[in-house]
Amino acid sequence: MYSQRFGILQREIKGPTPKAVIVRAKPPKSHRVEQHLERIRRNYQKHQAVLDSIKSIERDRSKVDWYQQNDRKFVKSLVKARVKDATQGFIINTEERRNKLRELLASEENKYFTEMQLKEETIEERKDKMKEKIKLLKEKKEKERQDFVAEKLDQQFRERCEELRVQLSCIHQEKVCEERKAQIEFNKELKRQKVVEEQMFSKLWEEDRLAKEKRDSEEARRQKELVENTRLGLNAQITAMQAQRLAVQQLKEEEARLVVGPLKCSSWEGQLSGCRTHFTVLFA
Repeated sequence: MYSQRFGILQREIKGPTPKAVIVRAKPPKSHRVEQHLERIRRNYQKHQAVLDSIKSIERDRSKVDWYQQNDRKFVKSLVKARVKDATQGFIINTEERRNKLRELLASEENKYFTEMQLKEETIEERKDKMKEKIKLLKEKKEKERQDFVAEKLDQQFRERCEELRVQLSCIHQEKVCEERKAQIEFNKELKRQKVVEEQMFSKLWEEDRLAKEKRDSEEARRQKELVENTRLGLNAQITAMQAQRLAVQQLKEEEARLVVGPLKCSSWEGQLSGCRTHFTVLFA
């Protein structure tokens, strides 16, 4: 058996009788030499293509390395220039701040010195100021004592006067009622605001839940469509591969039938001529 274009073919072909066998001729050696040369030529072309690709990749890599080296040099020089500018600017700003602080300190010192000169007092002036302060303290203490006495007298009068105590009690009760009413209204307002906030939070939570469900449903639909499209694509590829395999098989069978047909006809003709010769000898 030997290899042809579509697989391996048997050299021995059986005839109609058990011991009738015909042998297929071997292909000429020149054809095999040409195939070998063609295979060597293709391998050489592939080798050359690989070498050209490697050379092209090396050239591209050299270009990329050169560009990267230039970029690194440019970035390094740019960083150095910016650092230098920033350092000089910092030094200049530091000197300017120092000068400003020096001027400010000098002006404050002059100001304090002027105030100290203006605030210099004599002993008599200090005595007069101390007397004035003592007088003010005495008046303040006397006023506080009078206020305290007036408050105690008023309290004593309120405790002893029944009508005034009842009236003050009524006023206090009304004030307590008003404060209690205001507190109740305030609590009601707090509860109402709390209910409104809870309703708003519930509404926001429901909207978020619906949006999340919508996103999940959209994602599930997209995943389902993706799986369906993938399945259809795989089915189409499988169908195409099966059709291609069936076409190749039919082509092989057709070629085999075209090759074996003439051989079978020649075998039948040889057997028929042998039978005629045998019958001729017998009847002779």
